[in-house]
Amino acid sequence: MLTGIDLSERIEFSLPEDQNNPTIFVLGPLTARQKLHLFSFGTKEQGGIDEFSVMKNPEILFEIAVMGVRAIKNFQGKDWIEPVDQELNRFSPAVISTVAAKILEISFLSGEERKN
Repeated sequence: MLTGIDLSERIEFSLPEDQNNPTIFVLGPLTARQKLHLFSFGTKEQGGIDEFSVMKNPEILFEIAVMGVRAIKNFQGKDWIEPVDQELNRFSPAVISTVAAKILEISFLSGEERKN
């Protein structure tokens, strides 16, 4: 039996260094169409996306963040809901790349793998 990723799943994520009253990114997995788009940036010989190729491309990192961030809580005293692309422009490249990496993680791992 085929199983699919739960597109309604949401996780709350904050940066490890943002401990005091942290900004929370509400993340959701990418759709199949969005993931297929990432294959154009590099694939592994054994199949699958080449995360290294994707992560070194700044333009796609921002795109991943826009596709996967569903809301931002406690940013500059406000909560933001989709679309959040304008608010994402205010974050540093380091924050965007960390958030994008987490989105890739939740999008490509199965529920069992995420639990472990």
